[in-house]
Amino acid sequence: MAVPKKRTPKSKKGMRRSHHGRKPAKLATCPNCKLSITSHTACPTCGMYRGRQVIGMAAKIEKTEKKRKAKARSTGA
Repeated sequence: MAVPKKRTPKSKKGMRRSHHGRKPAKLATCPNCKLSITSHTACPTCGMYRGRQVIGMAAKIEKTEKKRKAKARSTGA
C-alpha cells in the first residue's frame, strides 16, 4: 500500500484545493414578473419558464392553503 513519505504542508494542500470553492449562483430576471431567479429554473412566483406557463400557480396556492389548514387543525386539537 502506498504511504506518503513526507507530510503535505497546509500551503500545498491549499494550492491544490484552490479550485474547489463554491461560486455564486448565476441570477437571471423573470421576463414576466421581473424578479431575480436562478438560471434555467421556473419562476417560483409566477410559474413561467421560457415564455410559457409550466407550474399551475392556482393549484400550488390551493395545495399550500390545504396543508396550512390541516396543520392548524392537527396542532389545535
